[in-house]
Amino acid sequence: MAISLMEIEQQASRLSPGDRARLAGFLLESLHDLALAEVELDWKKEIARRVADHETETSQVFTAEEVFAKAKRSCQ
Repeated sequence: MAISLMEIEQQASRLSPGDRARLAGFLLESLHDLALAEVELDWKKEIARRVADHETETSQVFTAEEVFAKAKRSCQ
């Protein structure tokens, strides 16, 4: 039998402050891991988009030297 969220909340409220803080940290970390997975998926999609643009020649390609030279000019 699965425990309900309400039961978990009730049990958690009976924990010591230190244990509640530890539980809260654990739960926040689990959300952080989920967020990282979402960001990783977004980057994979962006990489695929950029590769497709490059392969179909719909994007411009610049050397590192060109990029740094332009950056230096814009900072002067």
